[in-house]
Order: sequence, then C-alpha cells, then structure tokens
Amino acid sequence: MASTTLAPHRFDDLDAGSFRHPVSLKWNTYPPDALALWIADMDLPVSEDLRRALTERLQNPLGYSDVTGAAVPLKALLIRRLAEQGVPDLTGEHIRLMPAVVPGLYAAVAAFTAPGEGVVALTPTYPPFHMAVQTQGRVWRSAPLQDDGERWQIDWDALEAAITPDTRLLLLCHPHNPSGRVWTLDELTRLAELAERRDLTVCSDELHADLRHPGAPEFRSFASLPAAEGRTVVLTGPGKSYNIAGIGCGAMISRNPQLLARVQSAVGGLLGQPHAFNVSAWELALTHAQPWLDEVLDYLTGNRDLIREWAENEPLVRFHAPEATYLAWLDLRAHPKAHRMQQYLVEQGVALNDGATFTVPEEAEQYQGCVRLNFATSRPVLREALTRLSRALAQPA
Repeated sequence: MASTTLAPHRFDDLDAGSFRHPVSLKWNTYPPDALALWIADMDLPVSEDLRRALTERLQNPLGYSDVTGAAVPLKALLIRRLAEQGVPDLTGEHIRLMPAVVPGLYAAVAAFTAPGEGVVALTPTYPPFHMAVQTQGRVWRSAPLQDDGERWQIDWDALEAAITPDTRLLLLCHPHNPSGRVWTLDELTRLAELAERRDLTVCSDELHADLRHPGAPEFRSFASLPAAEGRTVVLTGPGKSYNIAGIGCGAMISRNPQLLARVQSAVGGLLGQPHAFNVSAWELALTHAQPWLDEVLDYLTGNRDLIREWAENEPLVRFHAPEATYLAWLDLRAHPKAHRMQQYLVEQGVALNDGATFTVPEEAEQYQGCVRLNFATSRPVLREALTRLSRALAQPA
C-alpha cells in the first residue's frame, strides 16, 4: 500500500457510510460492499458558504426569471472568467445558458453536422461524446491518443487520418477526460490550425478547467486561438468544480454569434432553459466558493499523488498522473482478467468506470482492461480502495 505521508485534513473524517444516501446514484448503483469511485461527482462536502447562500436564495421567489437576456448577472461573471482564459471582449450575446453541458454536446452535433457526416474526437473520451454522435445518425471518427511512456499525447497522424472529406465537427475535451491532460498552447495552436485547414467546427468541452493540479500547463480556452475563435463553441458549467452536478446548469459560449444562432435554429425549444435556482447556484458558486475550491484542489492533488505512488509499486498498472480533473485512468490490460476487468473489480469491492465505454462499442476492445477511478473522496476511503485493487491484481487468473 502507498506510504505517502500527508497532513491530516478535515475531509479525512468522512467514511463510505456518510456518502450513502437514498438519492445517490454513485453509491447506490453497485453492491453496498463495493467502494463507489466511478461517476464524476465528489464525495467531499459542498462549500458551507455556498450552502448558506443557496439557503438564503430559497427565501426569495422561485418563479420565472430572466435567464436569456444579455444582462443576466451570471453572464457577467462568465465573461470575466473567459477573459482570464484568453477570450476577452465577450458580451452577453456571446453566451447561451442551458440546462447542462451534455445537452450542449447533442445540440452541437445536431447543429453543425447532418446525418451521415463525420465527427472526430480524441479517444478514449467521455462517453456522451460518442453517444451524442451515434444516437443522432452521425459517423464517429476516433483519433486514439498515444502513450509515450510519460503521458498521453495527440497522435497527429492518426488525427489527420481520421478526418475524412465528410467530417464536419471536432469534439474536443479540454482538459481531457479521462486522461487528465491539459493541452498545451502549442497543441491547441496546432489543433486550431488543423480545424481551419480541414474546415471543421469545434465544440470544446472545458468543464474541468478549474480543476488543474500544480505544475499543469496554463489553461487557455480553445476559443482564445485566433484560428479557432470564429469556428468554436465552448461548453462549461459548475457541476464538477463546485460539486453541484445534481443542480444542472451549463453554458455554450462563442465569439461567433452565428454559431449560437445555428444551434438555436437546429434544436429550438428542445434544448430548454436552465431553471432560475440553478442559474443562481452557479452565480453563487463563483462568488462564494473559491476558498473552498482552493482547499479541495490541494486535497485532490494529495490524493492524485497517493495514486501515483501506489501505481509505481504495481507492476501490472500503467498510469500517468492527470494534470487536471479528479479522474485517474488506469491501464490494467496486462492483467489476465482484463477481458472483464470492471466486473472483476466490483466483485473485489471497488466500483470503477469501465474503460471500454470510452469509445464506441465497435472499438470497445481497444480499452478493455482500462478503468477510470474517481479520487474525489476521503483519503481513508481511497487508501482502502487502493488496498483492494492491489489485492485483486495480485490474484492469479
């Protein structure tokens, strides 16, 4: 078991029993003896300042409120945030609020492609990416990342080859889920130039941008690149950073209002509008929860480093520490039970995401034996999960 010495923290007092509540998808999907480290929400408590602000908000009317106008207060906060990420001079007209980020993926596919046309993405990738493509009759194009022994890298030859004449859209995950890469400015510039040369619209999911670890590349929004700004929509939301995934809200942002108009024309009222309370929750998170987020990031980095030390002592594990997110992509394909790894680990008491779901079913075998571990939990629970993983990996076929 990993021996990293980390200072005691108030989150260390949390145990699995305190995470189980009747409406928890994360902790009620698998048998109760399995530690649930799969779906991407945190076990850590929500900011108390944010909780108090939300309680106060509930004392006010919950009727209709303006969530579409240019002067919505949340939009002003997002404009300031995007300016810090290299996208200045936005106005409220450049932002469309929506119920969540995933509907934005579906809307982008519907708006910027037609049935039978191609959508390209770097794989492995967040499952709703390929679901949004295949369920709408579009053609999925994979560009698998390369493991160079140090970290995951873009395979530029594979990406070029994946883009066919009928490919219209690049779905980008930045920071990348599940590898945790924060794409560098050089990589982003090259992607932008490629999108311009191949005439691709780009939908950049930047949901994990606030969850960067020390030493990670500086985060710049893909929309900050001159070659990309007129052909890019950015998706973001508060669910991951502030641990309020159950209070759905998101935004689609573009320096090119015509792209937002195309989305509106393609999906109309099907996309819906975010609820007034949810918009307030995001606004209050941005104004009340930054000290909490700083504390959480420090704790998550300690958890990430604990996994790194553990993996260095497990010969069957390939792992590159993520530069962002609280997600660890573990390559366990060297184990004899790789063909049923996720199910096997549940039987051994650890519930993780199945790596085979991070591309289309036709390519699932490529990542069979990989799993994604959510380390946004208390350190004792994480240590116990790693102990169980070691025990499982040590068992013969």
